[in-house]
Amino acid sequence: MWLRNAAIGRKLLFLMLISFVIFGVIGGTGFYFMNKMDKTSEQMYKDALLPVKWQSQIRTNNRAIDSYTVELLLTSDAAMKQELTGEIDAKKKENEQLVNELENSLLSAAIVEKFSQFKAEYETYLNGVQKVSDLALAGNGNLGYTEYRQGVKSSRESANALLNEIGNYLEEYADELNSNITKDNQVSKVIIMAVILLSIALKAVTGFIVVRMIANPVKEMQGLMEGAEQGDLTVEGTYRSNDEIGQLTISFNKMMLNLRELMGQVNITSEQVAAASEELTASSEESSKASEQIASTIQEVAIGADQQVKSTEESSKVVEEMALSVQQIASNAQELSVNAVEASQKAIEGNEAIQSTIGQMNSINLTVNQLSQVVKGLGERSQEIGKIIEAITNIASQTNLLALNAAIESARAGEHGRGFAVVADEVRRLAEQSAESARDISQLIALIQDETQAAVQSMEKTTSEVSEGIGVVNKAGESFAQIRSSVDEVSAQLQEVSAAAQQLSAGSEQVLQSEKLLAEIAEEAASGTQNVAAAIEEQMASMEEISASAGSLSHMAGELQEQIGRFKV
Repeated sequence: MWLRNAAIGRKLLFLMLISFVIFGVIGGTGFYFMNKMDKTSEQMYKDALLPVKWQSQIRTNNRAIDSYTVELLLTSDAAMKQELTGEIDAKKKENEQLVNELENSLLSAAIVEKFSQFKAEYETYLNGVQKVSDLALAGNGNLGYTEYRQGVKSSRESANALLNEIGNYLEEYADELNSNITKDNQVSKVIIMAVILLSIALKAVTGFIVVRMIANPVKEMQGLMEGAEQGDLTVEGTYRSNDEIGQLTISFNKMMLNLRELMGQVNITSEQVAAASEELTASSEESSKASEQIASTIQEVAIGADQQVKSTEESSKVVEEMALSVQQIASNAQELSVNAVEASQKAIEGNEAIQSTIGQMNSINLTVNQLSQVVKGLGERSQEIGKIIEAITNIASQTNLLALNAAIESARAGEHGRGFAVVADEVRRLAEQSAESARDISQLIALIQDETQAAVQSMEKTTSEVSEGIGVVNKAGESFAQIRSSVDEVSAQLQEVSAAAQQLSAGSEQVLQSEKLLAEIAEEAASGTQNVAAAIEEQMASMEEISASAGSLSHMAGELQEQIGRFKV
């Protein structure tokens, strides 16, 4: 069966599909009958209820037309007659529309024939009403009433009788449609209930089958695992399928087979381990005794090596101290030689700086002389500016006097000289400002002349001091030359001392290296013996551990064989 070999997910999906199909059938059945009842209800409303309503309204309107017609015959008011005539026409138009709608809705041939008879009677009735209305409007009420009694009334009754027959047919048709709806409702209930019951039965059967396909193999696998838990490795699953549980059963059977083979191999290996552990215990005991003898001999060799190392270290310390002293002498001599060379270099640089300073001093002296000449020229120019300012002051004073005279003349002229007086006053004010500015400038010129004279004196003093500085710097240059000569002689002597000290230091270094090499050899010999002794002690400890481990391994192998015996292979 394909469902047995299907995966668990597909089995569950099959159940879901069955459910979906069931829901679809139930929903489709309900939708079909609901749609059918909806159409029948709509048909009953359009083909029965509305026509009944229309024929009833036609009869009502006919009664209103009769009433308006009788009023028209009885009244003598012209306005009332016009109003009644309008009402009669409105009802006629409404009936005309209702008659058309009713004619379009009729389906049966018999009822169509009845409706044709009705239209003929109704046309006769409307003609009679129109004739009575015309007589009433013409003032022949009695003749109109006679016409109404003899023709209109009988036509109306005949038309209403036919409408009643049509109404009765429509009511019967509506009852028939209602009966069909009731029957369809009952049938739909029976069919939907039957579909639901069949769906429940189908879902129960398929669910039972699928659950059984999943639950039984799982229970079987649970029993196999419980047997394996108790140590029975001979259990084997019998469920055969391509689903996940079938694959799990195959994997479980392979695992049991592998465990049986593994337990057999472990049993054989545990026996071999037990035998090897006993042999290992005997060998470790013999190795332990030999290691104790070797450790005793090596310990004596180590004591002798330690004494040799101590003697070598003392000799090496003496040589090392001597080498340090020689190196210190050589280092000091070398430093003195370097310092002497640096001092010679500094003397050369100092002499060069002195020569550069002399050049700068000469340049400064020349520049100061030039600046002194410029400052003297500035003093002469300031004196000339003072003369010019004095002339400007005199001109301003004369202008002021002229402006004063012009003001006096304008005052004498009266009104005609008023404008000239304003100009004269402005000229006088400008002359006063010019005189005041000239005085300020004159004061500034005086200050500039004083400061210029002071600068000239300072320049002359600076020139004298620069000349003296040049002489001093020349003497310093000669001193630096003598210092350089003395430093060169000291440097040569220090280099000879440094060379001798370096030769002595090299010899002491060779002796020190020899002593160190000897000390290293002695230390290596002592360290080697100690390492051998330590290795032998570690070997002895390892042998003891190996012996203990071998005993423990033998015990564990026995326990392992007991545990393996619990399994049934």
